[in-house]
Amino acid sequence: MSESQVTIQVGSHTLEARYQQGAGTRAAVICHPHPRYGGNMDNNVVMTALDALAAAGFGTLRFNSRGVGASGGRYADGRGEAEDLEPLLANLAEREPGQIHLAAYSFGAWVALRATTERLVAPASLMLFSPPVDFMPFDDLRLPDCPSLVVVGDRDETCGLASLDDWLRDQNTDALTRIVLPGGDHFYGGAGSGLRHAITDFVTA
Repeated sequence: MSESQVTIQVGSHTLEARYQQGAGTRAAVICHPHPRYGGNMDNNVVMTALDALAAAGFGTLRFNSRGVGASGGRYADGRGEAEDLEPLLANLAEREPGQIHLAAYSFGAWVALRATTERLVAPASLMLFSPPVDFMPFDDLRLPDCPSLVVVGDRDETCGLASLDDWLRDQNTDALTRIVLPGGDHFYGGAGSGLRHAITDFVTA
């Protein structure tokens, strides 16, 4: 299968996206890192997640957030981006039967958690890669009541292990899988295969 270019209406603006049909009954929206630091849907971590999910039979939808690439609107401090996830997941649900999951990297993980905390979306599972607990406010964010995966490198200065574990201490972690990749930094240089294996193991368990 190959991706097709799609345009999705979210409120008063549209977002450019790439959709790939799945081979089963599961699909995932994938969120990219911070747009103010060059984050977009072509990011290497987004593509690693897409490849792992597609190989597991998932349909996939990656997108450029507000003001990125050909997407309309302007950066909205993460709050508007969180609101956009509701129509994005709904759009994917119209294209794919069955469960809709949510995968997100860095700033995208913060946006995804805001959307689930505010009950804007209720994914079948949540996959977070390097949630930036040392860079953005996480005190009011909560893991949802669904299976969750958190992957982080042990050299990630944006998601330090001590800070991550402090945040997780107040969470319901009964359905949490926490993976630490030795030698991995925030950008997963040299740790891409470890991230792919972590995603594959989580979705095939």
